[in-house]
Amino acid sequence: MALEPQKERIDDLERDLYSREAPEITAKQRPELSKHEKMVQYGWKEEDTLASQAEEIQQAEKHSLITKIFMASVLFFVVAAGIAAYVILGGFNVISSKNVDISVRSLISVAAGEELSLDVIVKNNNNTALTSGNINIEYPDGARMAGDVTKELHRDQIPFDTVAAGGSVTKTVKAVLFGQKDSVQQIKITVDYKAKGSNATFSKEKTYEITIKSSPVLMSANVPTEINSGQDVTITIDLASNSNTIVRDLLVRAEYPFGFTYLSATPDATFEKNVWNIGDFNPKDKRTIVIHGRMDGQNEEERTFRFMTGTASPTDEKELAVNYIMLQQPITIKKPFIDLSLELGGKVGDYVVASGDKVQAVLKWSNNLPITINDAQIEVKLSGIGFDRTQVFPGVGGFFRSSDNTIIWDKNSLRDLQSIDPGEGGLITFSFGSLPPSQQILSQGRNMNIALTATAKGTRIQGGVPQEIQSTASGLVKVGTSLAIAGKTLHNSGPISNTGPVPPRVDQKTTYTVVWDISNAFNDVADVVVTTTLPPYVRWTGSISPTNEQLGYNPSTRTVTWSVADLRAGVGFVGAPREAAFQIELEPSVNQMGSAPDLTTALNITGKDRFTGTTVQAIQSPLNTRTADSNFRSGDERVN
Repeated sequence: MALEPQKERIDDLERDLYSREAPEITAKQRPELSKHEKMVQYGWKEEDTLASQAEEIQQAEKHSLITKIFMASVLFFVVAAGIAAYVILGGFNVISSKNVDISVRSLISVAAGEELSLDVIVKNNNNTALTSGNINIEYPDGARMAGDVTKELHRDQIPFDTVAAGGSVTKTVKAVLFGQKDSVQQIKITVDYKAKGSNATFSKEKTYEITIKSSPVLMSANVPTEINSGQDVTITIDLASNSNTIVRDLLVRAEYPFGFTYLSATPDATFEKNVWNIGDFNPKDKRTIVIHGRMDGQNEEERTFRFMTGTASPTDEKELAVNYIMLQQPITIKKPFIDLSLELGGKVGDYVVASGDKVQAVLKWSNNLPITINDAQIEVKLSGIGFDRTQVFPGVGGFFRSSDNTIIWDKNSLRDLQSIDPGEGGLITFSFGSLPPSQQILSQGRNMNIALTATAKGTRIQGGVPQEIQSTASGLVKVGTSLAIAGKTLHNSGPISNTGPVPPRVDQKTTYTVVWDISNAFNDVADVVVTTTLPPYVRWTGSISPTNEQLGYNPSTRTVTWSVADLRAGVGFVGAPREAAFQIELEPSVNQMGSAPDLTTALNITGKDRFTGTTVQAIQSPLNTRTADSNFRSGDERVN
């Protein structure tokens, strides 16, 4: 067999490996390898070169084909992507917002307060219909409803039905816009819609601008361009209607710069000394507001006043809902040559006194120049219907000239005024009185005041030539009104019928009528309240006269209250007092025998003086069983 010789070799190998008698492996001779010579030529045969070149050309063509296929694929992808983007972004998609146009037919300018009509046109340029949608319109601040300008208009939403491909829909809205002259108002229009064959909601926006060509109200403000620091300033605001319709709830607001001190205004401010509620402003109406104040600041400082007018906010009567006009008026502060200040009752600014009271005044001056002021003279002129010419005390060195109600100090009467060195100054004191209430004074009208105008003059040498300089200061004293409360008790007379024994008897009930009379001298008074408390042995019956008066009783505090919203000036002085009455019931106890029991505690009246802005009050003693009946006899007041 062919495998036998091979097997014999394996057996011999095993015997050599494992037999003790086997020779050393290293002793065995390795068979020699047979030698085989190979001839190698030293150059390329021509046929081998051609074959190699052919193979290289074949490989190059193969790689070129692959590259061409790859480049063609990339080019196809780029072209396909470009076409897709062009179709989608270019609006060729059948549901593209690019294919929905919003246009507006309306005026490009309108007068504030006039009705504005806008036609909003939505055109569908898609290849498919719009199935439904809404036109949402957002109006600028201050817009009002057409036909009722008292109602604010913030937005409108107008639905529309199917709009065919290539079709359009037109919706009309109306509004009334307000704003400053030449201001640009923006109306934002948003169309939300759905398209046939899609559940998605699409949106398109457009902003329409319209210019306010005129304001319903004209306003001008007159403010001095320059003023000395510490000097009084007068500001005038003029209003005029520029509308053919009523402007509702007109409000004027002033913003004062730092350093300005409000003193007074005509008419008085409605809120916080800088807001005036004009109310309804009719066509051709005019109003003037005069503001008095004082301006303090450093030399060459510029401050700015701001004045605004418009309609009042429905949520805050002190703020503007719509601003028609805003004016800015700058004023430059100059350092005065002579610093002059006037204090009334220890304070700078308006001062309030009661009728008949005296006012202590202090006038201070100082030289702000780097040179001496010579031959100074100071004058204080007093005026006003509340001024009592018989109660003027000019103080040291002063003289009251009654022909023009002026107090005068000069270098002859006051040595300090002969020359005032740089930085030096001084002060003078004087006093004056206000008129007491009288029929003659009350007949002159309400809102009594005393105005003071102080002027300091002197001479400085400028370039060797004498030059006169001067400074002014002013003050205002407001004379507060006088409230009065008078009370009486009745049994046999008066507007309410009474029962029970007189004199009153122990453990028996007797009713009385309490009558209150209130009076007011100079100024209108608001929120008048009269109160008293009933003792524990007195009962409120509930009968009042007249029945339309706001008379009430609180059983938990046992307080009787009479409220009067407005008490006109002169009531009880130049006319009859205002009167109210109520009934109470007395049931005296044995320990009150022989006495005249009080039916009330003290009577208190309070109110707010509309002219001075201060609280006025008065008190009267308690009322008892001593009546004001004509048939009253001594002893009828004592309990039997």
